Amino acid sequence: LLTPELVTQIEKQVVLVRRMRLAVCQLTEPSHWMDFGGKPYLLSGGIHTIASTIGVEFGSPDVARDEGTDEKGPYSRFVVRLTGTWRGRRISEIGSASSRDDLYKGKALGDVVGDIEKKALTNAQHRVLDKITGIGGVFFKSTTDHKALAAWYAKHLGLAIEDWGGAILKWP
Repeated sequence: LLTPELVTQIEKQVVLVRRMRLAVCQLTEPSHWMDFGGKPYLLSGGIHTIASTIGVEFGSPDVARDEGTDEKGPYSRFVVRLTGTWRGRRISEIGSASSRDDLYKGKALGDVVGDIEKKALTNAQHRVLDKITGIGGVFFKSTTDHKALAAWYAKHLGLAIEDWGGAILKWP
């Protein structure tokens, strides 16, 4: 049953999640990110910085590899199953990557197999971190309506987007 007390509790949680999102943004460095087709991609260094700082623990990954040849040629795909724990919550997720991903197009399969496996693991870690903490889905950018995106960041994250297109994150 929806009560005023429940609504108040939810509103407090929303404020805390916004603060958490901003705090984890401040934990990362520019080197923790990669531009992946116009979208920011959090690399393993950023994931581990956030996870170790707030106490997320990852279990041992279960890695499966599928490889073969089809009409497009040889391929390799990794699927990683991973469990994470944080503050009594336990989440299991799957991350995958393939030699057919844009990142590996035009590269020899033998040269990128290790990178594909690492990306699958990073994808699984990212998904666990997003879901277990509730901070996922924050990082995106607009290629068309920058003002609407700035308004979204201001409303949902409390970030003021400067004229130059970024936000200044002040350290405590």
